[in-house]
Amino acid sequence: MRQGAPWPKQRAFQGTILPDLSIVICTLNEAGAIGGVIDEIGAAFAGRSHEIIVVDDDSKDGTHDVVRQRARAGAPVRLVVRRGRRGLSSAAIEGWNAARGARLAIMDGDGQHDPRTLRALDDAVAEGRADLAVMSRYHDAALEGFGRRRAAMSRMATWFTSLVLHSPLTDPMSGMFVMRRALFEEARPKLTGVGFKILADVVSSLHTRPRIFEASAQLRTRVAGESKLDLRVIFDLAGLLTEKATGGVIPARFVPFALVGATGVLVHAVFLTIGVKALALPFALAQGIGIWVTMTWNYWLNNNLTFRDRRRRGWSFVYGAFLFYLACAGGAIIAELSATAMHRVNVHWLAAGVFGALLSGVWNFVASSFLTWRAPRKAVEETQGSVEEIPLDAAQSTASR
Repeated sequence: MRQGAPWPKQRAFQGTILPDLSIVICTLNEAGAIGGVIDEIGAAFAGRSHEIIVVDDDSKDGTHDVVRQRARAGAPVRLVVRRGRRGLSSAAIEGWNAARGARLAIMDGDGQHDPRTLRALDDAVAEGRADLAVMSRYHDAALEGFGRRRAAMSRMATWFTSLVLHSPLTDPMSGMFVMRRALFEEARPKLTGVGFKILADVVSSLHTRPRIFEASAQLRTRVAGESKLDLRVIFDLAGLLTEKATGGVIPARFVPFALVGATGVLVHAVFLTIGVKALALPFALAQGIGIWVTMTWNYWLNNNLTFRDRRRRGWSFVYGAFLFYLACAGGAIIAELSATAMHRVNVHWLAAGVFGALLSGVWNFVASSFLTWRAPRKAVEETQGSVEEIPLDAAQSTASR
């Protein structure tokens, strides 16, 4: 199909397009690839009713303009622009919530996924051979399109995910799959929406094991965008698996928050040592400086890791630091009072101190979640206010049914 070529007409039902398949593509600065991906989908799904929902995290490179151009050419594409929020999993959920198809799919917008593979996956679900059809990089296929470091991280994450979830999937980290809408409806109440690995989130949120079909495929060379697989994604995955393994007792975000806190202990020890030993400061002063540096370190790291989808910038970052100090001050008071109370009733000093620290950590997590990185109160209204949708022309789509 020529780039930007007009799409064939499709019959509308009572003025509304009712696609069989809704394909969600989550983008961030992928203007160089998204147009070609939309064109390829049009060619691969010729003769099958579908819609494309591009959920964009407010790209600054012209991604929106490319999507609008394809919509004007007749492509069945809708653009959802999210502002103030980041993350592939949450974007995928928003896209599926807005979808109208009987089957729901997801694929990357950077050119690495071949839409012809997506068509094969959709065939399996449409024909009733599977409830969930997944592109697998490990099912009779070699890792292509990966550097050595990314390939190693992907295999490690895949192995760990399979171990925890006991899933029959050979590639639970895959970013291309198709599922029946009923599967999403079943999983949705338990989806965490954290991180980038939405397939693992979906599978681990189901009550029953779905019928699975896997298709071997290799990743193509990325056309635009950047790899999302880094250490932050690994931390997110660890949190997701922890929440699922504990039945939600331990929230997904608590894992990276606790890991950040562990690094803060080391930072505090280093600065305390420097203050007392190297600078000969009074202990109380060195302790105070160490606490302030540690809180600042924890705030910066949590802002860029644990809560990066709600990341504070500019003056909001400064105000957020004040709120974080306030939350941690409350945690320090709780730790001191609880540890002292336990020690007075003959609990060993070490056990009392550890319990106080744990209680303080829980307080700091809960308080900072609601105080420092608070989710919008009116999530639905704000989502609607920050969404730009390109409506489909009821006389245009991919092909006649």
